[in-house]
Amino acid sequence: MKCIAPALALLLTATPLSAEEKSGPLLPNDESLRALGDYAQEMMRGLAEHAAPMVEQLRTLIDDLGAYQGPERLPNGDIIIRRKPDAKPLPPSPEELDDEPGIAL
Repeated sequence: MKCIAPALALLLTATPLSAEEKSGPLLPNDESLRALGDYAQEMMRGLAEHAAPMVEQLRTLIDDLGAYQGPERLPNGDIIIRRKPDAKPLPPSPEELDDEPGIAL
C-alpha cells in the first residue's frame, strides 16, 4: 500500500482545476500520466528482479500447469495445489537423482 500512495498523490496533485472545470471530473494531464507510467515501470522492474529466482525454482518443480488442480486453502491457512489423478508421472527431481545408488566401478 505504501507504493501506491505516492503515485496516487502525484496523480491527484498534478492536475490543477480551473474555474470552469470544478464541476467536472478530475482528469490527469499528460505529465502526471507520464510520471505515473515511469513509476509503474520501475515498480514492475523491481518486482521482476525479486520474483525471477522464485519463478525459476517453480519452473523446475512444475512440469505442466495443466496437470494440476486449482489451489485449495485449508482451515489452518495453508494453500495446497494437487496434481490431477490422471496426470502423467513427474520426472525425477535432481535431488532424487542424486539419492539413487550409482554403479560402482
